[in-house]
Amino acid sequence: MLEKLEALGHECAIAAPVWSELTYGCHRLPRGKRREALETYLEHVVLASFPVLAYDEAAARWHGIERARLVASPPGTSMGRSPRSHGSTS
Repeated sequence: MLEKLEALGHECAIAAPVWSELTYGCHRLPRGKRREALETYLEHVVLASFPVLAYDEAAARWHGIERARLVASPPGTSMGRSPRSHGSTS
């Protein structure tokens, strides 16, 4: 996974709602070393590594359509496709 992230990290980003959830979860922790370490990691590693994408109307529309497609997928499939289409041999 780390090799893929290093190779493709320049193509990755974080959606604004994800950044909101990460920040929310961090700030719900009691003040202390754990929270401080997480705040530092989020700011200096995550935010420094990935741009935060705006959650505008186009993103909200795509999310709604994609979510509906995934919910309608038959059980036992991965994102609407069979596991074999992702290279799995099991």
